[in-house]
Amino acid sequence: KIPIDEGMELLQMVVNYETRDPLILSCVLTIISTLFPFVTHQPHFLPQVLFK
Repeated sequence: KIPIDEGMELLQMVVNYETRDPLILSCVLTIISTLFPFVTHQPHFLPQVLFK
């Protein structure tokens, strides 16, 4: 079973992470794209993810 709650919690933490370092920001965006399938379980979270 996929741990949806844990995946959404991790996605929330990554979306809330702030940095100006281009390398770290690139990694953050990669992680967000990897975790994107979790958004299908909570669509109300989509605008926050897309804004990032």
